[in-house]
Amino acid sequence: MVNRFLQLFIFLVACASLQAQVTYSDDFEAYTVGSTVVTNNPTNWRTWGSTTGGAADDAHITDEAAASGKNSIKIQATSNDGGPEDLILKLNNTNVNKGTVDVSFNLLVAKGKTGYFNFQSTTTPGTGWAMEFFMNTDGSIDVATNSIYSLNRLAFTPDKWFNFRAVIDASNNLWQIYIDGECKATYRSALTSVASIDFFAIAGSKYYIDDVILITDPTAITTFTGPEAGILNLNIKEGIQIAGTSVKTSVMLYNVGSDTITNIEYSLQGSNGTTTEEISGLSIAPKKSQVIDIPTEVELGDGDNPLLMTLTKVNGVEDQLTCNNSLAASVYAVKPADNRKVLLEEGTGTWCGWCPRGAVFLKVISPAYDDYLIPIAVHNADPMTVKTYDNEITSFNGFTGFPGMVVDRREVVDPSAALAPGLNYLREIPDATLEIGAKAPDAEGNMEVSVSVNYLQAVPKGYSMILTIVEDEVTGTTAQYNQANYYSGGNSGAMGGYENLPNPVPASQMVYEHVARTHDHAVKNMAEAQAGDKVVKNYTVKLDPTWKQDDIKIVAVLLNANAQVSNANDESIEDAVENGFVTSSTERILVNTNIRVYPNPASDVATISMNIQTPSNVTTTIIDALGRVVLAKDFGTMQGKAQMSMNIKGITPGAYTVMVRTNEGIATKKLIIK
Repeated sequence: MVNRFLQLFIFLVACASLQAQVTYSDDFEAYTVGSTVVTNNPTNWRTWGSTTGGAADDAHITDEAAASGKNSIKIQATSNDGGPEDLILKLNNTNVNKGTVDVSFNLLVAKGKTGYFNFQSTTTPGTGWAMEFFMNTDGSIDVATNSIYSLNRLAFTPDKWFNFRAVIDASNNLWQIYIDGECKATYRSALTSVASIDFFAIAGSKYYIDDVILITDPTAITTFTGPEAGILNLNIKEGIQIAGTSVKTSVMLYNVGSDTITNIEYSLQGSNGTTTEEISGLSIAPKKSQVIDIPTEVELGDGDNPLLMTLTKVNGVEDQLTCNNSLAASVYAVKPADNRKVLLEEGTGTWCGWCPRGAVFLKVISPAYDDYLIPIAVHNADPMTVKTYDNEITSFNGFTGFPGMVVDRREVVDPSAALAPGLNYLREIPDATLEIGAKAPDAEGNMEVSVSVNYLQAVPKGYSMILTIVEDEVTGTTAQYNQANYYSGGNSGAMGGYENLPNPVPASQMVYEHVARTHDHAVKNMAEAQAGDKVVKNYTVKLDPTWKQDDIKIVAVLLNANAQVSNANDESIEDAVENGFVTSSTERILVNTNIRVYPNPASDVATISMNIQTPSNVTTTIIDALGRVVLAKDFGTMQGKAQMSMNIKGITPGAYTVMVRTNEGIATKKLIIK
């Protein structure tokens, strides 16, 4: 029986024998189990940190699994942060920027584990990530280039061998990806060359590699005559990934043919059916690309929303390649739990040359998702650093470098990947809602803040609370506000315009957003609470006179006993003052009283109504934004649906808090006097 690997090798060599050079093929049967790969073959392999065998990041030969024969390469993370195995397959020991690279290998990702590999852009590891492939536990493969993820995902079956093949037309920047012999998608790299494949033991990974075949031919330069186009990056242009909303998309149309593209025909299939449209008036020259808007609205439901766009004609005719004419993507949307917000804390610094990436992706999130997500930039070793906050983020389990995004105090991801887990956590029903009130800052910048925790369910002892002041539109004039920028010049790909800026970016050109200005985590080990309980915490915050109060938000975060975010909320100073400051008290805060104040706004008489369960002595007080009592009245003993009228004529117009005190506790409501 002919070996399956040998059959495939013979077929590929026969197809390419006229011009191509077969540079390497290996089924690892000649190697001793337990030996390291680079030790056996330093010509074709190296590790991230070494060109000689036996280094700590070298991978081992195993007989635990094999697609053919008995042996394969095993890659498995042995630390929570991934690694140490970091094995690199060289592509002809050069930076390939023309001709063809055809590389294939069999993969098996163990059940419940992940896998990962990337194509490095140059022979020096770490210069650039031309393409990345993240194999997930659910059988999906996320694809990214230069840290930008494609919505066009691939698929495999966990715990089963499959063949991965990349046919890279470097001259035209076309990456055709085959899974088990079928072309599934075509991608384009943000970088201009490819030099190696890096198999890294990402956190949680365990996978095997077998039957590697590498064919390179720098002379195999493809030229397309007539119209030849492809589509990439089906992205959301308008709208957000929230169930019940509609979005519009855009797509990258690229031209690798010899004719200028003037019009296309396409179909777009979504949850609301298939639409066929024609777009005319284009002028995309050969070797150029353009992002075009797709006019069709797509309705989003809860969960995955599959989309399929097919390019049917270019300039009125069908083009030659077909694998790059269809783009399957999925737009994930969530139905958020009521009153839930998710916290995104980015570790960053002006010294960090890769940190512009965080700023770029936070612009995607804010202000579009401001009703659902709260971004905070936690600076390190620069003038905007809040040391206690910086220490708390950089010591978070899994935070290994800058920029890093801590999502809801659950996990650490690259800022470019923060939206997906952030949306997922929106589904969680919070333990409590957080209401932020404040008194207007005094002349010295002192501001009193209240956070009312309204428990929706019983919680154990051990919760804690964080209060943070966050400022937008932060600028500086000294050199310490210059932003290091490794994207300058474009060698690391496009990054939201930073590729066109110098390194460093002068302070005069930088505006920093979501900057953490204060950090108060003194409230810890909170008492257990029952559903319906309410706890009020008071803070005094000192605002620096250089901070712009109109650009400030007050952020409150409730952490559960596992130090994960239970819920978060934010308010501008103006809205917090309008909400009213609530004095912290050991008295029970009454809920489910149906307290109402009417009319509201009021000018002469305000009536307060509420349900009082048992006979109680009732006192009603009106308090101004500075916490001063401006009116109080004792209504004696009341029970049932009580109504209390207060004569407010002559009180200065503004925002006030009505507080009703009974034998059982207190209830509050905002009142506007006009």
